[in-house]
Amino acid sequence: MISAIYMNYVYLRLDPPFGLLAASILLPACAYFPRLTWGPESGSVNMLAGILFVFSWLAQFYGHGAHEKRAPALLDNLRQALVLAPFFVLFEIASFLGFRQDVLRDVDVIIANRKAELLKGQ
Repeated sequence: MISAIYMNYVYLRLDPPFGLLAASILLPACAYFPRLTWGPESGSVNMLAGILFVFSWLAQFYGHGAHEKRAPALLDNLRQALVLAPFFVLFEIASFLGFRQDVLRDVDVIIANRKAELLKGQ
């Protein structure tokens, strides 16, 4: 629960609307999920969670290695990988659904400027 509070603090500082969305998902999950993992059905729930966890990490390493040709952020910065990556996923899902397109446009401009700077320096 302490880590969830810390993560929500970081998320609220980064982007208040999405921080509130993340808090509305993360804090109830912290209250409910222990019931799943310690209840009578915990064996199958824990097995499914373990399979999804391993699959997700393998998919991340495959995606970074095969498609981006870069190491995952986990190897550079553990905080970024464990705290910011879930926020990034939430933001990607929301933007896919059409929310906060203004932020995506701003990010695209920043990326285009940085690419131009890199190409100019070569």
